[in-house]
Amino acid sequence: MTQTSKILTLLTSAAVLTLGAVAAPVIMPSFGVPTASAQSSSSKAIVDAAKASGVVGEQSDGYLGLVTETTSAEIRAAVNDINIQRKTHYVNMAREKGESVDNVTKAFAIKIIERTPSGQKVRGVDGRWGEK
Repeated sequence: MTQTSKILTLLTSAAVLTLGAVAAPVIMPSFGVPTASAQSSSSKAIVDAAKASGVVGEQSDGYLGLVTETTSAEIRAAVNDINIQRKTHYVNMAREKGESVDNVTKAFAIKIIERTPSGQKVRGVDGRWGEK
């Protein structure tokens, strides 16, 4: 089993355990993944470049993370900008769906990591960074 398969298996297992075997199929298909339109174009461009270079990655909590602590202030600000926008989206979606924010972020995390291109960094529920 590849590292990516392990990460996705762990994320899926965590989501099913958290959401419940019955709720997961109902919740996940109805959520849309936050898109570039919900992010400032400059932050998105900065984060996309940082993700491509392995400095930033997607995490199992639905947010972006810094793979290395030695990143520029510009990258940190862009990650923060996008994470704030994601949080707002998650809170609004939770209200709309009558779910907890935690359930919503976990469902989004699975979708976001599934859509992450191969070779980019992802952080599993165990806290370890790996390549998808």
